[in-house]
Amino acid sequence: MNAARWLAGLAMAVLLSGCAGVKVSSIDMKDYVAQRRGDVLSTGKLSFAAREALQVIGLDDTACGADLPACRQALSTSGGLDDERRLSALSELWLQAANALAPGPQDAPSRLAAYLEAARHAYAYLFFTARRPGERAFEERQTQVRDYYNFAVQQTSTLLFEMSRNQPPPQDGTPVAVAGWNIRAQLEDMRLPGEQTMPRELIPAASLTFAGIRNLYRRDGFGAELVAVTTPQERSADGLELPYRESAFPAISAIALFAGRSLPEVLATHEVTLVAYDPYRQATIDVAGTPVPLAANFTSGYGLWLARSGFATQALRTLFGGARGLQAPHIYLMQP
Repeated sequence: MNAARWLAGLAMAVLLSGCAGVKVSSIDMKDYVAQRRGDVLSTGKLSFAAREALQVIGLDDTACGADLPACRQALSTSGGLDDERRLSALSELWLQAANALAPGPQDAPSRLAAYLEAARHAYAYLFFTARRPGERAFEERQTQVRDYYNFAVQQTSTLLFEMSRNQPPPQDGTPVAVAGWNIRAQLEDMRLPGEQTMPRELIPAASLTFAGIRNLYRRDGFGAELVAVTTPQERSADGLELPYRESAFPAISAIALFAGRSLPEVLATHEVTLVAYDPYRQATIDVAGTPVPLAANFTSGYGLWLARSGFATQALRTLFGGARGLQAPHIYLMQP
């Protein structure tokens, strides 16, 4: 009897000591926001939601970083996680892996494959889990995952452009095999000035900052915000001088659509279609049966045009009577 009481007392002491090991402390507002919203895009470290998902399967971010492929495999196969937590964490881990690769042509295929995986898992989270996007409208995790998708599509688009600069994608929708993926380009909804088929440069709008522009105009939504740099067109196709000039820096919005009508099909496919839109003409798109706003940045092309136009230099030449100054009025179209 005494032994039983002694064992019961010991167990109670152990339990109480464990409970007594829990401590509480307060955090300031800055730490509160960083804890809730910091992630691999904003801080370079995994978000609280991703770390929490790893803890459920018995891993931490340090152990995960030491062997990312094994970590992703464990996340993909372990129980205890619902589809939303699993897919959002996998998207963030693939994004972390892509960002960790060195920029340059040598690692370009590996980076492209990792960005496509990040976009694929974010796409699956957004449109192929039990809840629809509208049911998670106020959830911060959905905003983060949407940003993972948009950033991954942005990087995929610019990487593909650089990799295929000397060999433009087929205009008939024929897939191109790159980095283990069959990638189609759907460019019918993107119109470049002067009927040009490919731009000279493709720049992420998020990488541009402007001094001297008072207001920035953009639309939050789904897709990557890009700027195409094209050749200025001064004459029409028949050689006549145009009374106006289209913007040589049109805004483009791009999305990646993964083949499949169910979650298992989307996660198994290696078929993806990159679709480019003119955001002035397209405000919403239908993705997997869900209407979503198309992301757009309307200031980026305008600001890049002003920065590269040389108007300030021309004005000074005109003021002092120099050559190649402003000689006549001209109309520049700000929209298609």
